[in-house]
Amino acid sequence: MFTEGVANFANLSIVALPGVEQAVRFETSVGGSSLQSVESAGMSFTYSDAHQLAVSTQPCTGQVTNSVCEVGITGNNLTVQPVIEVQDRYGNRVVNYQGSVVVTAASSEATLRNSSMVSQPSVSVSVVNGLATFTDLRLVALPGTPVALDFASGALLPVSSNSLSVLAANATQLAVITQPVGGRTGSTLAVAPVIELRDQFNNRALSDDTSRVSVQASSGTLSRTMSVTATAGRATFSDLAFTATPKLTYQLTFTGVDSNNGVLTQVVSSNFTVSNAFANSLVITQQPMATKTGELLGATVLELRDFDGNLAEDDSATVVRVAITGGDG
Repeated sequence: MFTEGVANFANLSIVALPGVEQAVRFETSVGGSSLQSVESAGMSFTYSDAHQLAVSTQPCTGQVTNSVCEVGITGNNLTVQPVIEVQDRYGNRVVNYQGSVVVTAASSEATLRNSSMVSQPSVSVSVVNGLATFTDLRLVALPGTPVALDFASGALLPVSSNSLSVLAANATQLAVITQPVGGRTGSTLAVAPVIELRDQFNNRALSDDTSRVSVQASSGTLSRTMSVTATAGRATFSDLAFTATPKLTYQLTFTGVDSNNGVLTQVVSSNFTVSNAFANSLVITQQPMATKTGELLGATVLELRDFDGNLAEDDSATVVRVAITGGDG
């Protein structure tokens, strides 16, 4: 408002792009007529104080196709490394900011690693010309579980990246996820062993449908299918039969090769035992001894045995009958 023909503006502020010249013009209305001043002298503004971080370049674990970040392999270098911008409260880059930006993984199940695969709780990069440009960042995370990267710099408002996902790396090792349980000797195992193919970070190699896993026993005899091709990173020995002496302990050793004949780290099962097979023979182990006619015979002992000559210890129900097969007694 004019006072005695003078208008003083003491509280004007302009939010403008730093370095781009601005000018103002004033307008008023007197007696129904509009009056307009000429443009003021040009003004060029600098950025305001550093206030916040912003993600200038979003990280990506895989290739970027049609602006879409594809899923990459855990532990590999990020194919797109993040770039963080230091901004004032209006979103302008603060090019003279002195400091660094620290990145951490937002999940306890994920870690950052450098080019030498050394685990790092955080990585710090100096800000140059208002930008913190990261290089050689690797993300080791649980496949299928999205994780973001968090960026911070002192008292500035922090920022997080878009969520990233990873796939398991190539299989390097085997793990027993279902331990074998013995059944009757000569028969299929009571519980079939299941072997998982895992990468160097202990993730199941879900995409592995080509590696082959084989099995051998510490002793005894295995039969039927002893080599299995993985399906979705697992090999199940569903019809494995095992013949061995009851009560003793045994182990199975699993070995594997990938599609390039690379050897996978083997694994050994826990101990298991087998029981006797069903009885199929009756054996006299202590012969009857004749005494005086009509008196008791000496003690006679018989055993039920399975096909392999093992005592049928689990049989406590079979009835034994005796008959005279010779003479007229």
